Amino acid sequence: RSIVVIDRSGGWMLNWQRAYNALGIAHLRSPESLHLDPYDHSAMNVFASWARIEHEFVELEDGPPPSRGKTRGKGDAARFRGPYRLPTADGFCKFCAHLIDKAYGLGPLLREGEVTALEPLPDGAGFELTVARG
Repeated sequence: RSIVVIDRSGGWMLNWQRAYNALGIAHLRSPESLHLDPYDHSAMNVFASWARIEHEFVELEDGPPPSRGKTRGKGDAARFRGPYRLPTADGFCKFCAHLIDKAYGLGPLLREGEVTALEPLPDGAGFELTVARG
C-alpha cells in the first residue's frame, strides 16, 4: 500500500501561506494549543522554545463579552478568558513544516497535481487516481 498527498499548489499549506501573506495577516486568531499535532496540545509551545521564537507570540488577555446572543452569566462572567498566546503566521508555518518533515516524515508523500477521478480498486484495497499535473 502507498499513501500520497496530492495538492495543486505543490507545497504543504502553500495556498494558506500565500493568502496570509497577501492579506498581511501577522498572527493567527487561534491560540498556540490549536495546531496540527494530533498527540500533544503543547507541541507548538515546545517547538517555539526550541526554535527560539516564543518572543513572537502575542499575549491575548481577557476579551470582550460574546457578541452573539445573550451572555450566560452576570457581569463579566461570560467574557472570554485568557491568557492565551497567539503565534505568528510565520512561526505557525515553521512549526507545521517541522511536524510534516521531521516529526512525521510526511514531506516525501506530497505530489503536485489535481485529482480529476477516483475509482475503487477491484479488490477493495485502495483507489486508482487520475491526476492532472499543474
